[in-house]
Amino acid sequence: MDIGWDDLRLFLDVARLGGLSAATGTTRLSAATLGRRVTALEKQIGEPLFVRQQTGYRLTPVGEELLRRAEDVEAAMQSLSRWREGNLPDRIVRVSAGPWTSAFVSAHIGEIWTVDDGIRVELVTTTDRVDIGRRAADIGIRSERPTEQWLAGRQSGKVATPFIPDAA
Repeated sequence: MDIGWDDLRLFLDVARLGGLSAATGTTRLSAATLGRRVTALEKQIGEPLFVRQQTGYRLTPVGEELLRRAEDVEAAMQSLSRWREGNLPDRIVRVSAGPWTSAFVSAHIGEIWTVDDGIRVELVTTTDRVDIGRRAADIGIRSERPTEQWLAGRQSGKVATPFIPDAA
């Protein structure tokens, strides 16, 4: 089974945007064409990727797995494009973190990184664990110790919740 990158890109848009209508703007294809392409991909995979509802498309468990894998392919294709265009710095360091942590890191990026460092920091913002073993990220900032035996971890701080007095 050869899944083409063009099909994966369309799948990613439909999955991320939640339906065909929303994906027409980014793909520049009609909803009917997108529907045919998604159906053809499902036939190629041999399983449904979406649950179709009036409110949009929701991923099936197989669709969620394909989404994770397609995002890996997308990152590799983006890296290949940057390489081909000659836009790669010495090294890209991917840091995986949740939305709150990513916002915190990006707000304080100047304290940990400068343009002269010879690397580029790329934040991978997700609530899911990113597979560091498959190079989807180089560093994972997590709220708990890694369970994978090949990963090392250390506590770098604690998150405190702000005190909010009772309104009464």
